Amino acid sequence: MSVRISFARNVARKQLIDAGITTPPISVVKIAELNKLEIFEYSKLPDSISALIEYSKNIILVNPSHSEVRKRFSIAHEIGHYILGHFEDNSFEDNNKDEVEEESMRIKHSADKETEANEFAAELLMPLRFVKNEYSKGKDPKALAKIFNVSEQAMWIRLSSLRLIKYH
Repeated sequence: MSVRISFARNVARKQLIDAGITTPPISVVKIAELNKLEIFEYSKLPDSISALIEYSKNIILVNPSHSEVRKRFSIAHEIGHYILGHFEDNSFEDNNKDEVEEESMRIKHSADKETEANEFAAELLMPLRFVKNEYSKGKDPKALAKIFNVSEQAMWIRLSSLRLIKYH
């Protein structure tokens, strides 16, 4: 699998159109409902996990102890996994590969899926055209983070990935 960044972003844009969303902040609940996914807070998740999806039940479990902005991004990320079809292909059945190479491929495959889900979530919560519109009005990253209901760090990263600012 290769990383499909443009595809993930385009799928997120289509979700916004299908949901009729035209202004920030984006309702992750509305996007989840559009895809017949339910969201539940689940206090038994360890602190290291913000959210996870149970594909067989069409539910996203969210850690209630995390901040609102982190939960929103995590929900968007899990919706991305679902919509991008990451549950369909989890096997690497190739008897010609040794175990080390197979594990290496499994890790890369998983990393590619995570990258795609992150790109989906970033585009869903901070859509390119909405961000450019607000940024052109002279809003700084802190103000933009409030408008889009995301963390300042997520907004800095998004602005950098859109080449609107430099962020290291």
